[in-house]
Amino acid sequence: AMSFLHRVILDHLAGQYLATLPAGEQAGAVQRFVHDPSWRDVLLAQLSAQVSPHATEQLLTAAVGIAGDRWADIDGYELAADALAAGVRLTPRCQARYMDRFVERVETHPALRHRANLIPALAAMLTSHTARSRLLPVMTGWLTAPRPDPSPTMWALRDLGIASEVAAEYLLWGLRHPED
Repeated sequence: AMSFLHRVILDHLAGQYLATLPAGEQAGAVQRFVHDPSWRDVLLAQLSAQVSPHATEQLLTAAVGIAGDRWADIDGYELAADALAAGVRLTPRCQARYMDRFVERVETHPALRHRANLIPALAAMLTSHTARSRLLPVMTGWLTAPRPDPSPTMWALRDLGIASEVAAEYLLWGLRHPED
């Protein structure tokens, strides 16, 4: 029997093993485990181990369930966003297509938690020049968009895990420097 010092090693090796399977079996594994959070790191390791951008695209297609309901596969889109943030191999056209889908979901998806889960992955994608040139204008628009009534946004901030002193410091700075 084998044992592993840390779960990360087990997940990485399991993902590496999945990457050695035939394409159909790999896609089946992605579809089977995409909704299980304990398999997220395994699937990310599998996607990262792909040599061909086209193989990665097929696995991401299996994850998001392109043929399915437009809003149904939250887990698949979050896995795909994490994969792009991790720098998996994709063709530039496919990468751009997925980034556009993530932006659309952030702007229109009814589940706020899903939107919030996609934003850090989009921010992590900014390390790529291709992604930066595409995403930076969109994110700048999000940050500078006029808000008619700030109270819903302010009210939503009440549940964030930020110390009151830190939040007050940033709020005061924002009030004193509205041009920034």
